[in-house]
Amino acid sequence: MSEILPNPNPAKWIKATFFGWFLGIILILVLSSLFDAIGIEGFQFFLGIGMGAGVGFMQGRLLRTTSFVDKLWLWTSIIGMGLPFMISDLLILYGDLSLGSYYIPVCIASGSVLVSALQYLYLKKLSPKAMFWILGCSLGWILAGITVFAVDYTMRIIDHVMVGFFVNLSLILGGGAVLGLVTGPFLRVILRKDNLS
Repeated sequence: MSEILPNPNPAKWIKATFFGWFLGIILILVLSSLFDAIGIEGFQFFLGIGMGAGVGFMQGRLLRTTSFVDKLWLWTSIIGMGLPFMISDLLILYGDLSLGSYYIPVCIASGSVLVSALQYLYLKKLSPKAMFWILGCSLGWILAGITVFAVDYTMRIIDHVMVGFFVNLSLILGGGAVLGLVTGPFLRVILRKDNLS
């Protein structure tokens, strides 16, 4: 690969990831409404696709070289997060296999590893340090998911409706900040000029 990805500063990376997460939430709501409107119910694959698209798009815009968005980065994010949810939906539909309450955590964990692996294949053409991305990206997505799932806990301990609303909203949106905070340092190391191939 002849193009060298820009190495964004931490603040820009966190900002892009946060707004990508926010965009992902909007996409999930839109896709959910769309599928409900046409009578497709019981599927959750749009969760992975929506969040992967939102985060991948905003991160890809920051990492772009000559185009509007780095399309490979975008697609690795969409496929990586979307595929585990799609497989799980198909197993539930055709294999009568249900993960119950573990459905979303398992899909997020699987998706985090798949996104990391796909983006590693992309980054290894640029840097010998790309292997660090598998750890950093997987950890980032998993911790972001845990941040959102903390809502289940706060709903049980916060009695005041408005306080609970703002705490839970902060946790849901905070997943993007966590993802950016965790993955940013790993990307900085990987794309440092003295580490590039």
